[in-house]
Amino acid sequence: MKISGFLKQTVKDFPPEKLTIAVFTSGCNYSCPSCHAKHINNGGQNYTVDDVFSYLDKTKGFIEGVVICGG
Repeated sequence: MKISGFLKQTVKDFPPEKLTIAVFTSGCNYSCPSCHAKHINNGGQNYTVDDVFSYLDKTKGFIEGVVICGG
């Protein structure tokens, strides 16, 4: 999985307003006109799954969920 970014804290991506992180993947080939992640589809930063899990370990008991979006 290509991880091109993540929001470390958000309440907008997982109802009912749970404190989550949002992980953005890249590499989608659909090119949807309404895509909210076009700026990271073929770019962004390169994160590893270990980077995400490391952050989750640091915030254990605080973060309530993980949202994976992008493509």
